[in-house]
Amino acid sequence: ALAAAQAVIHRDQPVIFRTEKSLLDSLRHAMRETGPEGGPDAVMEEVLTIPYLILDDLGAGAVSEWDKAQLDQLVNARWEGVAAQLRTLITTNLVGINMTPRMASRLRDVHLGRTVLMQGPDRRLNREGREE
Repeated sequence: ALAAAQAVIHRDQPVIFRTEKSLLDSLRHAMRETGPEGGPDAVMEEVLTIPYLILDDLGAGAVSEWDKAQLDQLVNARWEGVAAQLRTLITTNLVGINMTPRMASRLRDVHLGRTVLMQGPDRRLNREGREE
């Protein structure tokens, strides 16, 4: 995912690279902000309209119903935005967990995207099998 973001940057295209956790944390933090530049709508608008969005580790953490609703809104808007040349790369090691049925169906839409199964050891683990 990071290599994809770097490739987009190399082509001088706008891209946002966020983990699910950092995106949801930004939305929560923005809920405490005030003024025209603050609030969750400003954060969500940015990720809804950027030409390239890379969302890493979808479903990696425990999420509340509010979190699921925000992610569902994001995935649906990006799915609908394909016609507007919005491109989205999502990584996850979970299938269907922490996803609404609508979100899962959008991510499985073979007409607008593809699923790539990557197999092999987790490169973040050290030789003893612990995360570094």
